[in-house]
Amino acid sequence: MGEGDLKLLAMLGAWGGWQILPVTLVLSSLVFAVVGSTLLALGKIERTALVPFGPYLAAAGWLALLYTPAWAVV
Repeated sequence: MGEGDLKLLAMLGAWGGWQILPVTLVLSSLVFAVVGSTLLALGKIERTALVPFGPYLAAAGWLALLYTPAWAVV
């Protein structure tokens, strides 16, 4: 994770509370693993290619902000 990813994660934590951060990290990592594995299997990227993690983090954070119940963030 680059410095921009950490700043994005900090921003998500500031908006939704620290409670959404584990959900955000797990969801973004799972989606990244599936997409990355698929791209590797199809030969679209090489094993040494750098793939940005920010879009996955942003999408997972957005979903976590939308679907985390209000009582969970106190």
